[in-house]
Amino acid sequence: MEVADTYLMIKDELESARAEEAEALRRANRLRTTGASPEALRDALREVDLQHSRVIHLQMELRRQLH
Repeated sequence: MEVADTYLMIKDELESARAEEAEALRRANRLRTTGASPEALRDALREVDLQHSRVIHLQMELRRQLH
């Protein structure tokens, strides 16, 4: 696979990961504002953390492709 192809693939994956992170944040906020159980809120925040870690990983990978 060419470098340009890999770069575009990672860029697309990053865009998707950012959208998933935003959705996870919206879900967590909804749960927080509606008074969900602590367990449900904790699980939602774990999902936010997981998605954020994925975004950070992909950003680093994208930077690596540029150098």
